[in-house]
Amino acid sequence: METIKRPNYDGGKQLYENDSLASILEDLRKGNQIVVPDWCKHIPAVSRFGVSPEEISGPLASRFAEIAKVDAANVDTSTYMAFNYLGNITHPEFGQVNTAEWFADNFGLGGRLYGASSAFGGLASVRDGSSGLQFDRLGFRLRVAFPPKS
Repeated sequence: METIKRPNYDGGKQLYENDSLASILEDLRKGNQIVVPDWCKHIPAVSRFGVSPEEISGPLASRFAEIAKVDAANVDTSTYMAFNYLGNITHPEFGQVNTAEWFADNFGLGGRLYGASSAFGGLASVRDGSSGLQFDRLGFRLRVAFPPKS
């Protein structure tokens, strides 16, 4: 799982520093594989914000998998449990910013978990939203799962 630092909210213009996914995100937005609705037009094309879980698990995971030479089925956001564990053990900064991030955990019909905003309890914060939702306060980090060899 990435340990990149998530930025504080800056009107949707906040960016992850030295983001290795920036050029991929920009390319996917230009190719309309990441949709930019009116309420997300202020978000920079290179930003991890304003990307839905469906877009992360779909076109973004596919593009990243091509580059990293891994199976796209193994690329997604972190689970809340793994994120929370790593945050509590070695990365408390994960819960010390007022933006949140998507998790891989499905919830209900068509929902995904998100959380970790200092505005709602930090690492303990968890909520749910539609997996098609794009929002300027919700970012993400990727993880690659390496299944055991059979």
